Amino acid sequence: MAVEFKSKLESKLNCSLSSTIAFDYPNLETLSVYLLEEVLHLNQNDRELETTSSDRLCEEELVKLLAEELNRK
Repeated sequence: MAVEFKSKLESKLNCSLSSTIAFDYPNLETLSVYLLEEVLHLNQNDRELETTSSDRLCEEELVKLLAEELNRK
């Protein structure tokens, strides 16, 4: 399952990812931050999110943002 997930991400993002990505980033929040900042090179300002430190995104919102980004590629 982890290999399929990695392959799907690589295909959608058109990049190469570590074979241990699912283990290095075991939850959606850490994976999303890694993909947005390190792979897609988007910082907080680029994400067009106006959140404060106390206004954290829920998992559903993170999934939606990641799906939108994957669909753009």
